[in-house]
Amino acid sequence: MKKLLFLLLFLLFTVLANSQSNKSYKINKGDTEIQYEENTVEYKTFIEYRSYIDGKKNQEGSLIEWKFNEIKEPIYANKTTYHRISTNSWKQGEINYNYTYTFINGKVNGLQKVSKNISAGKGLKDVWAMAVINGILVGKHIIDSNDYLARRPDWENFYVVNTFREGSYYDYTLAKGRILWHIESFPENSYYNIEDLVNIFLEDFKALDNEAAWAAAAANGNNMNNRFAKPNLWEFRNLKINAAFESLEGNAIAISYGINRNDEVVLRVDPEKWENASTSKKWYILYHELGHDILNLEHGQGGRMMFNFPTKEYTWEEFFKDRDFMFDYYLKNKYKYYYPPSRSFNY
Repeated sequence: MKKLLFLLLFLLFTVLANSQSNKSYKINKGDTEIQYEENTVEYKTFIEYRSYIDGKKNQEGSLIEWKFNEIKEPIYANKTTYHRISTNSWKQGEINYNYTYTFINGKVNGLQKVSKNISAGKGLKDVWAMAVINGILVGKHIIDSNDYLARRPDWENFYVVNTFREGSYYDYTLAKGRILWHIESFPENSYYNIEDLVNIFLEDFKALDNEAAWAAAAANGNNMNNRFAKPNLWEFRNLKINAAFESLEGNAIAISYGINRNDEVVLRVDPEKWENASTSKKWYILYHELGHDILNLEHGQGGRMMFNFPTKEYTWEEFFKDRDFMFDYYLKNKYKYYYPPSRSFNY
């Protein structure tokens, strides 16, 4: 009887420990009231916020955070803005833009999609997206070429100024102090310093590998405190990067010579073909070659990005889709418990 009672108490405790908790709170800043709804299930917290000015909705959004030992790692977020005043075309409180973001290891990563209300009452339409590699802005993806913003010469800077500086509203610590999400523009000169690009690949992959190592440790019941102490990235420590421009025969834009050499990256890039390649194609070719050199993948492993002849023109959508597949392929083989993270752009 005692054993049965103990079992019932244990089951009840388990249910309560894993049950859903909710919290609601408001913050007033000037004439703006921000209302938060927090919904926590096990290690996941889902935050929704709504901001009001004069009783009309100004913006709203949501954020999923994984909480292990109080480490906040945003995975997915979205934000909707509303017209703050009434005009001839719009009423105060009508939807203006919707932004969708994804994060890897706490940094914006991937194609960040923007939808715009094309006219009152006709709903949202996908218009443009920003290409971000591990917090670095590398280019744009035009969905609707008729949109005037897509034709602006300062499109990327406009996007950053008008969205990510307001991203602090997602932060839990709004009442105590703001933490902004920083997006850096990639300097044009860096495309002529191959080592800079290789390091971006390394940081990009290591961020996802850290997420995978974290999830694998959780699935095995290991202590999360070891997450950053042992990120399973020993092969990238003290890595020598031997990269240079050199004329190459045939159609090859770049060639890797460092496959299965875990202490060195050996990469040669044809200067003329590189100069004539689009930005998205540069990154696609680079990731293909480093898939050989750093991940030790052969042709036929890792999806289309590791196809034998990556020579056609590539869109940003293709780059991120194929990069994600290649990384997921590698990590599924590295970790028994690996589940690809949420990604915002619908391919």
